[in-house]
Amino acid sequence: MSYVHVNPGLNDHVGELPPNLSYLENLLSEILGRASVPALSVLGGYLAVMAYGQRRSWAIYVGERWQTLVVPLIGWNAIIILL
Repeated sequence: MSYVHVNPGLNDHVGELPPNLSYLENLLSEILGRASVPALSVLGGYLAVMAYGQRRSWAIYVGERWQTLVVPLIGWNAIIILL
């Protein structure tokens, strides 16, 4: 996923790459890069369901996620905005 978002500079020189490296660039950007977002969604969903299954209720699960995800997100965004 990072390869697709951060251009390492190979796209500028595709015509100059040896054939074996152009296949590698195509594999990384087109095949693995396009499959990374659905794979992340499936893996994240699976892990969320497994974590929810270990709690007794939906409220406990949401409360834990709120504390570990949303509170730090709001805090860091507030710090950045104030700077």
